[in-house]
Amino acid sequence: MNKKRLVGVGILMAVIGILGRFLAEDYLQKHPGRGILGTVLGKLGSDVPWQTQLALFFNEYGFILAGVGAALFLVGFVTKR
Repeated sequence: MNKKRLVGVGILMAVIGILGRFLAEDYLQKHPGRGILGTVLGKLGSDVPWQTQLALFFNEYGFILAGVGAALFLVGFVTKR
């Protein structure tokens, strides 16, 4: 992967991770029952709305995605290619 693409993917991934995390927190605060329902029923394998599943995913892994994106950005920025 060339340097420009690596920097671009890193920035995009970091923005999606951070934005997803904050939007997921907002969604779960506006729909508190769905967050609890999704957590309980998601572990049992029941049908949970896709919005709740997505919000729970980004609530747990949003900052991890942002960290990986930041690492990709730094690797692309520092490489001498």
